[in-house]
Amino acid sequence: MPVATTHHNGITAILAVLLAALLSPPAERPPADSPPADSPPADKRPEVRIEALLDNSPSARQFAAMLPLRLTLRDGMGQAKIARLPAPIDVTGATLVTDPEIATIYYWPPSGSIGIYYDDIGQSVPAPGMVRLGTVESGLDDLRTTSCCVARVIATYRSTAPSMPVP
Repeated sequence: MPVATTHHNGITAILAVLLAALLSPPAERPPADSPPADSPPADKRPEVRIEALLDNSPSARQFAAMLPLRLTLRDGMGQAKIARLPAPIDVTGATLVTDPEIATIYYWPPSGSIGIYYDDIGQSVPAPGMVRLGTVESGLDDLRTTSCCVARVIATYRSTAPSMPVP
């Protein structure tokens, strides 16, 4: 009988380990918009000032209400710098696009991130698409040549909407 008891205790131990692994919380992962692990601390990264002219749309006005922003950007496949916004933007009724233009700021609803496009490598964006927020007026060259940076985003409105002060 001691052999059966040892075998039974071994199976119980294996089941306990498997159950503990299944019930334990997942390992912490950095957020999707975190800079690479080998990048310098935020206070040591270059800061780029992005000035934009925002579209006169409900989504762009929601974005403008968050400005000025200081965002840690990462490079999205060699064509855009991307950062998660502090709050989501309601895109109800907004036109969604899948072919982004250079020097344009877009909002990607599934992740709550903006993308500032500095290059066109011929890739289209998957469904549901992005919401155009406005165009970059200055800072695009600095953004393009910096691998990982902190951006200060400021903007004014396009069309007849009241202008926002530039800090």
